[in-house]
Amino acid sequence: MTLTFIIILALLGLVCLLIEILIIPGIGFAGIIGTAATIGGVYLAHTEYGGTTSTCLLVGEMLLLALLCALLWNSTIRRRLSLNTKIDSHVNDQPSSISVGDTGIAITRLNLFGKAQFPQHGYIEVKALSFIDQGTPVKVISTDNNTILVDKA
Repeated sequence: MTLTFIIILALLGLVCLLIEILIIPGIGFAGIIGTAATIGGVYLAHTEYGGTTSTCLLVGEMLLLALLCALLWNSTIRRRLSLNTKIDSHVNDQPSSISVGDTGIAITRLNLFGKAQFPQHGYIEVKALSFIDQGTPVKVISTDNNTILVDKA
């Protein structure tokens, strides 16, 4: 094996490891191939050229990997690949204007939770004190945070 082939194998391993670290996180195909190529390059250098060459190759690979990780981490490439959007929506927003005493109709069967329709507010998810069948009139008993407690009217 020539030294050029061993260096190319080691650099190919570094490229695969960089792809695994910066683009495809986790233990995947690129990480396994990169680790195998890096270890294979050091092993071939040790068997063909001795301990000094393999040590120099190993130290050089580690320094190059650290330098490339630092450079790519602060680059615009990583910022382009990263998800930077902010989620401003909320789940289960209940109207704040619903109050105790409002009446409506159970749209679904209220097995402790379900949907009810209130004329002023539309369809709202509610919590019932007991099981209430679909189509039964309901009345708001209390509102707590995002939970609206209803009972049969």
